[in-house]
Amino acid sequence: MILLNFMKKILILDNRKASVEEKKNLLSRYDCTIFTAASGEEAIEMHRKEKVDLIIRDLDMPGMTAEGFCSNIRDDY
Repeated sequence: MILLNFMKKILILDNRKASVEEKKNLLSRYDCTIFTAASGEEAIEMHRKEKVDLIIRDLDMPGMTAEGFCSNIRDDY
């Protein structure tokens, strides 16, 4: 018997711990695995390792711009 894993992987990218915890609590009700990252660079590495299905990112984070982040993700495909 072959078991298929349909559990979705979600990456939450936010540098504010309270915001991450709030989102994790909301999403933990669903059948998914939740990863977190505090910087754009950390999130890109996590995505490369885990191939997440959805990335939730704060648009106003310091460091890497949202456009730069999306560009890095697209470059992997």
